[in-house]
Amino acid sequence: MDFYRELNNITDISEFIEKFVDPDSIDPKLGIHENLRRNVERASVVRAKAARCSPEPTVVDLIPLSTMYSYFPKCTRVKRCSGCCNTPLLSCQPTKTEIVNYQVTRYSPTAHGIKSNGFDVIPVEQHLECKCDCRVKAKDCNAFQIYEDCQCHCPNTDAQDKCHELEHKEWDGNSCRCVCRHRETCTTGTYYDENQCKCLLLSTDADSDATFTTPTALADRRRFIVKAIPVEDDNSTIYEV
Repeated sequence: MDFYRELNNITDISEFIEKFVDPDSIDPKLGIHENLRRNVERASVVRAKAARCSPEPTVVDLIPLSTMYSYFPKCTRVKRCSGCCNTPLLSCQPTKTEIVNYQVTRYSPTAHGIKSNGFDVIPVEQHLECKCDCRVKAKDCNAFQIYEDCQCHCPNTDAQDKCHELEHKEWDGNSCRCVCRHRETCTTGTYYDENQCKCLLLSTDADSDATFTTPTALADRRRFIVKAIPVEDDNSTIYEV
């Protein structure tokens, strides 16, 4: 990300080449500027300059406060952040703004012409300062993810690598789990096994009159099974008459 942030401060191709391009990749017989000049002349093109992130005049609609009347003007120009940030992870965003109150006139057409219905004031946000900042913020990450380099990541990278080796599973970046690629709808008497990614027959419990029990239900019942502990005979409650 440091490279892209530094790149956002450069607008000229020559400066870009001098700062970042490997000199060995340039024709040693020609200087950088001469090489560029000859290439431009040969192609008869205009050398591009980067559109840096900055407030630029932008057309915005003046949204009316009421739909009962027509308004003039319908739009105006205010400064809004615009420009490229050289990577999809960043976007040109405002860091300082102000509210500009624009006066517009209300009118309505009649049989005798245009009737004035007074004025309205419409507030519009104007951008004063801008910078290239992360599109994705830390607040966009959920409880399973961590925030790093303008992205939400899953911390369990080992589990993610192992998941990619399984043909029937895929990695879910939102829940940070390895899940089945194609989940099936199971018929009566079967259940869906998340490990094997297929429907399996329900097991039968003979002690409960052939009641079908899922592995989850059996696991829930095992919580209430207590291991018996042997104790010595205690005759302290026996009384002789």
